[in-house]
Amino acid sequence: MNSIAKLLRLTLLIVLSAIPLHAQLLVREHQSLPRDRQNIDLSHYRIGSDVGTVMKAWGIRMTGPGSRVVLRYVREHIYAPPPVMLPPHDVPVFSNEPALESEDSSNRPLVFQFENPIRAFGFSPADGAEGVTMSIRAYDATGKLLGESSMEQPDEELWQGISVTTSAEEGISTLVIDYGDAPQPEQVWLRAFEFIEDPTFEIFIPQVAAGPLPTGERLQTEMTFLGLSDTTWSGTIDFFDSNGEPLALDLVGRRPTSHLEITRFVSEFLFWLRTNSETPVLESGYARIRSDVPLTANASFRILSEDRIVAQAGIAATPSGRRALVSVQFDPGAPGLVGPTTPQAVTNTGLAFVNASDEEVSVHFGIHVPGGIASPSLILPPRGHSSAFATELFEVSDDDNGYTGSVSITASGPIAVGVLQTTDGWVDSSLPAAVFPE
Repeated sequence: MNSIAKLLRLTLLIVLSAIPLHAQLLVREHQSLPRDRQNIDLSHYRIGSDVGTVMKAWGIRMTGPGSRVVLRYVREHIYAPPPVMLPPHDVPVFSNEPALESEDSSNRPLVFQFENPIRAFGFSPADGAEGVTMSIRAYDATGKLLGESSMEQPDEELWQGISVTTSAEEGISTLVIDYGDAPQPEQVWLRAFEFIEDPTFEIFIPQVAAGPLPTGERLQTEMTFLGLSDTTWSGTIDFFDSNGEPLALDLVGRRPTSHLEITRFVSEFLFWLRTNSETPVLESGYARIRSDVPLTANASFRILSEDRIVAQAGIAATPSGRRALVSVQFDPGAPGLVGPTTPQAVTNTGLAFVNASDEEVSVHFGIHVPGGIASPSLILPPRGHSSAFATELFEVSDDDNGYTGSVSITASGPIAVGVLQTTDGWVDSSLPAAVFPE
């Protein structure tokens, strides 16, 4: 069979008569994907890294029984219409590999689960699939089968990209790609996908601040944003104070504002904002970022003395959730830092909390420190914000020698949490904060 014939046999229309609404699943050549699609940028991730983090940001879970999905690079020949084979180059693939290296990948299908149902999904199987029979199955959110297809990989040829689309109004919530008894792992180059309804992605920078400190130094916050797409991103950045009211920050190169709109910013470039260190009064609050593709964001807190940075620490943006786990540390006699600290400096953990909802939220603490006693619940007003040291949130029966532990956090509504380590009140590092999205 010649190459063109092999490619043409990819075009399949599958209509399951058992589905009363006559929902269709169409499997065909990749160039038929709709124009309004999403592309994921994997260029920032190293080989062998767990791709769950970046996919989770898109609301996509990738699972397989007894396997793990990691990033690999393979050399691919790429087809372009009408078709024409292009020179080979390395492409990133999701590799569904067994959790134990001593095992193979037979009967371990690769499963995509979409928090936001999709209408279309475009991919290419990688090199290892030659001669393998690949099955594709799609399901809606209730587990109803929308359609399935089986096809054999052409020997010594690579698939042109494959698109899977559905006309079912509910869309695809689960997609299974299965090599069956074949020992090699499913390896998929994810080309693009289209949501039924475009979701809005939301993250928070739990603490931003600018202005003079009581000790005479000045505080400045620099924020950076990067889109997890290989095209562009659009969105809004809003600043709020502790009462949930808009906070007009004085930003370098801009007029003071509490609201920014970003339109079609190129994802491969870093978007940054910096507060003006000459702000006359100390201002603090948080930032809410909403975008059409997932973003990664970071805030760097700088303490300036005569325009010199004398202390600096960063904190990552986080989604919101009703549960979180954070690290805390208190040391009343830590070694002092070079600078404006005493020889026996006090190390303490600062925590920031953001109410991500328009309703009042109560926050409860579970202290995993010997002798720890939690304070009463923290109450956050709608869209409110609060920050405090660990020693202000709970007591430890014997803290003369300090302590290190963790705090589990539960809330009546969605919150975002950030954690900074301080020495004599000066930020010097961040600590882990795991927020579990709803």
